[in-house]
Amino acid sequence: MLLLALIVGALMLHALWVNRGGASLTDITHRERAAQAAAAIAEVDARKKQATTEMQELAARSAVAGVGVLVGQKAEAQQRLHSLEAAEPSSLEETRWAATGNVPALRSEAIRRLDIERLKREIEFYSATIDLANDPGGVWAELRNAEARLGQMSAIANQRCQLATEAQQRLDAFGTQGNAIFRGFRRLFGEEARLKREAVSAQDACYAAIKERDAAVRALAAAREAVRKGQLAINTQIDAATGELEAIRKQVDAPSQSQMAEYLRIALLVLLGIIVSPWLIRVFLYYVVAPAAERRATIRIDLPDMKVAPVARSSASRISLPVVIDAAEELLIRQDYLQTSSQTADKATRWLLDFRHPLSSFASGLFFLTRVRGEGEATTISAVRDPFAELAEIELPSGAACVLHPRALVAVVQPLGAPMRITSHWRLFSLNAWLTLQLRFLAFHGPCRLIVKGTRGVRLEPAQTGRIFGQDQLVGFSADLAYSVARTETFWPYLFGRESLFKDKVQAGGGLLIIEESPLSARNGAGGSKGLEGLLDAGLKVFGL
Repeated sequence: MLLLALIVGALMLHALWVNRGGASLTDITHRERAAQAAAAIAEVDARKKQATTEMQELAARSAVAGVGVLVGQKAEAQQRLHSLEAAEPSSLEETRWAATGNVPALRSEAIRRLDIERLKREIEFYSATIDLANDPGGVWAELRNAEARLGQMSAIANQRCQLATEAQQRLDAFGTQGNAIFRGFRRLFGEEARLKREAVSAQDACYAAIKERDAAVRALAAAREAVRKGQLAINTQIDAATGELEAIRKQVDAPSQSQMAEYLRIALLVLLGIIVSPWLIRVFLYYVVAPAAERRATIRIDLPDMKVAPVARSSASRISLPVVIDAAEELLIRQDYLQTSSQTADKATRWLLDFRHPLSSFASGLFFLTRVRGEGEATTISAVRDPFAELAEIELPSGAACVLHPRALVAVVQPLGAPMRITSHWRLFSLNAWLTLQLRFLAFHGPCRLIVKGTRGVRLEPAQTGRIFGQDQLVGFSADLAYSVARTETFWPYLFGRESLFKDKVQAGGGLLIIEESPLSARNGAGGSKGLEGLLDAGLKVFGL
């Protein structure tokens, strides 16, 4: 994190130095750059207005152009669009142009983006117009049919209304022409009734024609409204393109110094985020995640045959430990912990501690053991090659069991013909197991005696109401105890990286807790093992070794 902060700080100082160096340019250089920028802005603005005019003229030309012409123009626009998109510069080049004030390059890039947006809108407009022209039953066809139908209906209505007017005039003239005797004679022959019928029929035909004409007017209005909506959608696209072109034009309008200031602001925010985010994450883990994990179910090793608890045979760990066996016992000890032994004792090699768990025995170093037999034979156990190791003895009576890391086991005293039994217990679906990175637990069953080691000593504590300890300190615990994680007691040491988030905890039992005075990882520094060694240690811990 410190290296990254130094890199970001160096970039910021370099940017400030560039800006300060730019301020020392001559007045002539300033005037030239300002003139170039003004000319570039004017050119982009003129090109934007020209593009808007071209798109509006395109809408007018497309209304009368044929389908073949529209298809050809669309293909040509697509080809020009592909060429412009292929000429897109990289983000690094754009940043360099902005930082160095390269006005010609910025002007060319702004015009290229403007032309790309214009061509995209042209292609969309061509596609919409071609779809309308290719649809025989579409709104354009409806508009043309409505206009033709309105013309026909108007001519018919005019003709019929003219006939109705002439019939009414003849009927009116009947009452004024000739004397009363002549009109009575004409009524006698039914001429008046005929004229009335003709006038009524002509009037009805006129009204019907007017209704048909009104229907045609409404159909024409509906067709024109559909075309208007389509034109409105196209105009909306044109307006959107114009707005985008205006936004692109303004990119050239901003001076390079304000862009540099924006880059500096972003760099400061990134640096601040890098510095603050680890602390925020730690606060979230401590006050949200850790309490939720503590409420999860504990790990219990179910051993129905367990009746008694292990017994500590020594009150404190020692650098060397004498072990005496009787005729019915044998001692299995690691070779590098065999300090002295009796000359008359029966000694032999035991290839593995437990042939039912060969991989576990080999991975934890419990192979090529020395077996010692003989009544009353005394053997002194001490770390020959580890100057910091101390030893403690634990007795497991019959019916007692202890969960133990095999890497801490140095020697075993077991009855002849009744080897110590080791059982394996997996807890794959326990959150506490994943948090402690131990998914498998090995339980050692009595009757036997276990000699365990620890850096700078081994402490055997009664669990009583519960004990909390560091994860690396754990050697083992009585199988009747509940094992889980607990949040570290103090917040500030955890926040500043002096303590880990979780510690181990045992409770709810009357057995023993076995811990190291100083964890083995302390010999490699506060951070524990690194690299492949640390990866191997983590893998062995997962499998309970």
